[in-house]
Amino acid sequence: MKIGPSFGLMIFGAILTFAVTAAEVAGVNIHVAGAILMFAGAIAVAYNVKVSRTQRRTDIISEPGHTTYLEPSDAEGTSRPRS
Repeated sequence: MKIGPSFGLMIFGAILTFAVTAAEVAGVNIHVAGAILMFAGAIAVAYNVKVSRTQRRTDIISEPGHTTYLEPSDAEGTSRPRS
C-alpha cells in the first residue's frame, strides 16, 4: 500500500469515528472500527515513509557487452562507477 491509500484509510477511519452517529451494525462498534482503521493507516504511512527514505538510487548505463552502475557518493555530485 502506498502513501495515498494509507491516508485514504486514515480519512475513512476518521469519518467512521467522528462523523457517523446514526449507523448501527450488529456486533460491530463503528467508532472502534474507525479508530482501528485510523491506527492502521498511520502505521502504513510511517512504514511507507521509512521505506521511501531508505531506497538507494542507482543509475544504470548499459552498453553492448558492459553494464556500469553509478551510485551517488557525496554532495559534490560526483559518482563512482561500480561494475
